[in-house]
Amino acid sequence: MQGSWRAQSEEFYGNKTINYYVVLGKNYPARHAYQGIRNHARLVMKRSSTPVECRICSYNKHVEVAHIRGISDFPVNTKLSVVNSTENLVYLCPQSPLGIRLR
Repeated sequence: MQGSWRAQSEEFYGNKTINYYVVLGKNYPARHAYQGIRNHARLVMKRSSTPVECRICSYNKHVEVAHIRGISDFPVNTKLSVVNSTENLVYLCPQSPLGIRLR
């Protein structure tokens, strides 16, 4: 691997599959098994040029990263680069109708 640490990190985690994280967290509930995937999603959005504001109401004081298509809706052999692509991630505030379900 050549390039910066960030590029290497993105390549490493982007090539992992959902199953990699499910096996790591097999003794925990799904929300914990998926935590590594969610951490990667936050990193992807942080590095993207997506404005840090709620997609619905444009609120920008506190937003969370959400998957448009849920993690569990993908086959377990799907790579994180697909699950956590910027096309499948959005920023939502806790007050938006979709953001309320994130709590």
